[in-house]
Amino acid sequence: MILGLIKQLSWKEILGLVGLCLRRPAYVLPTIKATKNCISLCDEFYGKTHHLDNRANAVRHVLWNLLIAKYCIQRRLKPLKVMDWTNTITDWHEQFSINPPLQQAMDLHNNAVGRNWLSELGHMTGNEIMHELILRALKAKKVGSEEEIPEEKNIIVYIED
Repeated sequence: MILGLIKQLSWKEILGLVGLCLRRPAYVLPTIKATKNCISLCDEFYGKTHHLDNRANAVRHVLWNLLIAKYCIQRRLKPLKVMDWTNTITDWHEQFSINPPLQQAMDLHNNAVGRNWLSELGHMTGNEIMHELILRALKAKKVGSEEEIPEEKNIIVYIED
């Protein structure tokens, strides 16, 4: 799965990723573990529908950020640096993903929601977090424009049902 993602990158993007990883090598393995677990949980609960612009996709972005931060902190890495890393690596991912502006804004917003909910949900297991996020996604806000995405990063947003 990770190798499949890397194969999609240009040489410039690969060099950028290598540069990020060399600056923070202790964060790489927890990030890979978080990414694998996130995709596995989303596949288990949502099938392949989490690759659309729906609630499942929104949950995936929240979960991914939560798990990256959670696993990095479990390695006794400093929380502020962990949050910076999580923001950097997930923003980097959005930069190379070819998404229309609304989709990118949705993803970036939900990434931030995941980081914001770490203190509240970080003590839970991956399955427990997933169940909680599924419940919270029931109250998610459907948006049709970037302007409709709330400033506060405490509500999940999605584009289509």
